[in-house]
Amino acid sequence: MICRSPSYIYNFALPISPSSSWLHQYYGAEFSQEIKVVKGVSAGWGKCSHTTLLDNYPAAPTCWRDTIAIGLQSSSIIILNAITGLQMAILSGHTGCVQSLVFSSDGTLLVSGSGDNTIKL
Repeated sequence: MICRSPSYIYNFALPISPSSSWLHQYYGAEFSQEIKVVKGVSAGWGKCSHTTLLDNYPAAPTCWRDTIAIGLQSSSIIILNAITGLQMAILSGHTGCVQSLVFSSDGTLLVSGSGDNTIKL
């Protein structure tokens, strides 16, 4: 995703990458003008706890507490448990790539935006 759209570096990768990472070293000056992380950026990468293989290209990740939603290029949305890494559900309904996802502040709703020019709740 970063290769196809460099703005994803600022919006998705830098806020969660450690301050010692090459992303922060290379893009640090630009990052400080775009987004300010007040608390929570770690100094180094921790141990990867889970790797989940997907059948299609992930285009839009989001999370809320222990739930991860991943919008796929194939138009589906996969819901994963962040603790176990297990798939909890697959949502369908879009006909284009799911390009954006966000949970409501209480985690009860998921909004998705797609290349098919629709937004689903």
